[in-house]
Amino acid sequence: MTISAMTENDIDTVFAMERASFLNPWSKSAFLKELSNIYSYNFVLKHEYAMKNIQIVAYLCLHKIVDEIHILKIAVKKEKQHKGIAANFLTRCLDLVSRHQDMTAVLEVRQSNKAGIGLYKKTGFHIVGRQPNYYSDTGEDAILMGKTLKGGI
Repeated sequence: MTISAMTENDIDTVFAMERASFLNPWSKSAFLKELSNIYSYNFVLKHEYAMKNIQIVAYLCLHKIVDEIHILKIAVKKEKQHKGIAANFLTRCLDLVSRHQDMTAVLEVRQSNKAGIGLYKKTGFHIVGRQPNYYSDTGEDAILMGKTLKGGI
């Protein structure tokens, strides 16, 4: 599996995954806007099957501002979930973006998203707080999580 920068050609596939993964999915235009945002890093994970059939199996959107990475979205195709793909993909993308600098990665996750919280804990994030009524659609609280990325050679 290979990681590459998300392009406009990936948007239809990413959008289909987005709609299958989230109650309130981003629009195609939101993804296109992220592609032109100078602070945004957007990745896709591609798997090459037989006969040069390449499929996107995951995507990740984040912002990098100075020494902070803010994770916005991560999703894995339903049939590829629970195989360690998300943890590996997230870790590799954070390494790519941090370029071995000391940084902090942060995110918000729905308190009901036990799989997401488990993923983030598995990859070294810890709970740093709670934002009451964060999600406007349900009034659900957000769990705030963070992780220190240590640079090195």
